[in-house]
Amino acid sequence: MLYGVDMNHTPDSDRSNTGSGRYQEYAKLVDRELRTHRDRCRRLAYRHRIWFRTSGMAVIVFSIALPAVTNIDIPARNVLITTLASLIAGLSALRAFYLWDRRWRLYRSQDTAMTALLTRWELGVIRISGAAPPDAAERVHELTEKVLEEARELVNAQYDEFFATIAWPQRSG
Repeated sequence: MLYGVDMNHTPDSDRSNTGSGRYQEYAKLVDRELRTHRDRCRRLAYRHRIWFRTSGMAVIVFSIALPAVTNIDIPARNVLITTLASLIAGLSALRAFYLWDRRWRLYRSQDTAMTALLTRWELGVIRISGAAPPDAAERVHELTEKVLEEARELVNAQYDEFFATIAWPQRSG
């Protein structure tokens, strides 16, 4: 079953009143275009969430440890202070450069939007199949085109937002 559409449907099956098997090509197209992008966004959201939380936690722990290290008397204290300060600065710089929090939010919103489009397409096909109008194939075709166009618009908006947040190096003088 793909998006609630039985890909093995036959007219003689118990589900012949849905007629969804007739739209197998549309289901494959929607699957390839929307689900692939949605799954990519899920993976990227997960990665950015991990980087955001891990780096944030590390900055907090190192920042708490730094004042404590300055008050202890050990031979490698200066090296430890320098290492902690460098880690804090480096992680903070990476967080500011990669904007893991914004990327996480961007990819999660894309995931949610793509899932909503997929659900809308499935419901539309089910409704059209159940009503079995004479122009059902044309209506499913139109619905698929509309959903795919909205998906393209979402992807373009994602790219626009992605590149709008990149801090390009400034030239001096």
